[in-house]
Amino acid sequence: VERPRTDVRPRDNCVQARADWASIANTTDLDVLRSFVRSVPADCPVQRTQAERRIANVLAEASRPPIQYSPIAFDQRLVGSLTNSDGRLTTDEYVDGYVFSGRRNQHVTIEMRSSAFDTYLILIPPVGNQIDIDDTDGLATNSRVETTLQEDGEYVILATSFQPGEVGIYEL
Repeated sequence: VERPRTDVRPRDNCVQARADWASIANTTDLDVLRSFVRSVPADCPVQRTQAERRIANVLAEASRPPIQYSPIAFDQRLVGSLTNSDGRLTTDEYVDGYVFSGRRNQHVTIEMRSSAFDTYLILIPPVGNQIDIDDTDGLATNSRVETTLQEDGEYVILATSFQPGEVGIYEL
């Protein structure tokens, strides 16, 4: 009767690579990602490819222009335009940012119109949590956000499009 060998462990070079990838998959630290790619065994192409894609995404995100914020006053009407040189949301829509000072219990209505693209509005309160989004007011391309502000402070309006890549003139 032959005894089983106890000095042999199952060989799966990718087990550790999978575990390591799971711990760093969401990082934006390029040094960590590049180090991981160098350390992945040759017989683990899936983990290497995932890391290389993540590096490409981090580099693409870093090369995006930042969102520009302009002040906007109550009752101010303006004409703006989304262009391919604007900042972009993480979902790839071009975006213009506007800032205004609001007071608790103040009622605001924000409207955005365009004949060039389907508009989309985002309102963010001082604490940073998105509180209202609207991409239709019953008309094909217009947006309207109507709300009562919950706190004093600086609010951000993000004027964007419903679909990525849309550009053109709008009224806010």
